Amino acid sequence: MGVTFRYLATESESDAVLSWFRRLSDAPLMIETPRGALLHFANLGPLVGLPGPIDSAKSPVVTVFLPRRRRGVLLTAGEVDFLPSPLRKRFPALHKISQDFRRWLREFDCVFSPSSTSRDWDYYLEGRLKNFD
Repeated sequence: MGVTFRYLATESESDAVLSWFRRLSDAPLMIETPRGALLHFANLGPLVGLPGPIDSAKSPVVTVFLPRRRRGVLLTAGEVDFLPSPLRKRFPALHKISQDFRRWLREFDCVFSPSSTSRDWDYYLEGRLKNFD
């Protein structure tokens, strides 16, 4: 199974995640999408399934969905999906990148965790985001 990370960021901070991937020594090819980017780690392997739909479970790809403003005031959560499955077995180098990304993400404040007893940020989190994660 792949690995998914969700994060909250303001619009001015939203490029930080893509910048992190750009700074990698073997930076992925970034294909912009309306909501973020598809990252292909070409040095780890080809896109499986071409021509036609990409088999994301067998290709070294990561999707990034940036936070965006909805209805003028609400920000959605950003999401980073390491799609290959099983990630560790199929692409060990991409699994290591996911672990590095996890460590980088932990440098920031965690505003919600289901296992946390602190509810300092609950007032600011709308029900769907809080209840979904």
